[in-house]
Amino acid sequence: VLFAVCCPSGRLAETFPKRLEDTPTFPFYPEKEDAVYREGIFVGYRYYDIKRIEPLFPFGHGLSYTEFQYSDLAVEVKHTKKENQSDTTLDGGAQDVLVLVSLTVKNTGKMAGKEVVQLYVQDVYAPVLRPEKELKEFAKVLLQPGESKRVTFELNRRSFAYYDEKAKEWRVHDGKYTILVGASSRDIRLQAQVEAFHEKVNDIPEIHRNIAIKEAFRFPETVQQARELMNRLGISGMTEGTPFYELFSNFSIRAVCRMVGVNDEEMEGFLQKLRLASSKAKAKGSNGAE
Repeated sequence: VLFAVCCPSGRLAETFPKRLEDTPTFPFYPEKEDAVYREGIFVGYRYYDIKRIEPLFPFGHGLSYTEFQYSDLAVEVKHTKKENQSDTTLDGGAQDVLVLVSLTVKNTGKMAGKEVVQLYVQDVYAPVLRPEKELKEFAKVLLQPGESKRVTFELNRRSFAYYDEKAKEWRVHDGKYTILVGASSRDIRLQAQVEAFHEKVNDIPEIHRNIAIKEAFRFPETVQQARELMNRLGISGMTEGTPFYELFSNFSIRAVCRMVGVNDEEMEGFLQKLRLASSKAKAKGSNGAE
């Protein structure tokens, strides 16, 4: 490598900060007895992303004696969901291929080399706290000078999922996701957006105060009351597909009720009505949609 006989292709598995003060542990370390890791899910590059801190060397960074060009990003959304599988959970379907991502990588330099193509996923309207982007796939490809190759990634439901601590399961919510492809976490070359998981299914979720309020829009008996709650948030005329709908409809029923001043008794009455509508839909084998 030192004499350019071969081309380096290693990539950093961590982030190098410019200053010690930029690290998440700086305000708390060293402590006398125990070191507490306070980053939560924002470990490594995720912390520097959400804090908008420019690192010295970002996660995934690496040097090369040649250069690579990325082009022709294509994203194909597939529908391989099994019958009766829920839209929002991964039970029994975590490995189903949902999205195929492909792009062309070309060696534009004068030396053979290997490029590490990295794919990140960003949840545009996350209903929970999530990193700005998450590494989901990567591939190393060997290219001769002037050579091009097509690189393909397969993304399944787990690629878009977050862990719901209360439900104790991995979940995927309806909405928009951005596919980001690049040479490091800070060197994003191509991106595309997909809108995922709007298939109609027969599965009816269990009704409790922590489910998304959008579930109430599935039933004629509760859709009007759900709209009234959303309107009290100041989002009158909310329609599916708008940014406001994507954001607020994924809030839990409990969160929306708290925000608009609905007490526990009123909320329980709404939930009871929703449970009855859900039971009725299950009995009919319907999905409850209007």
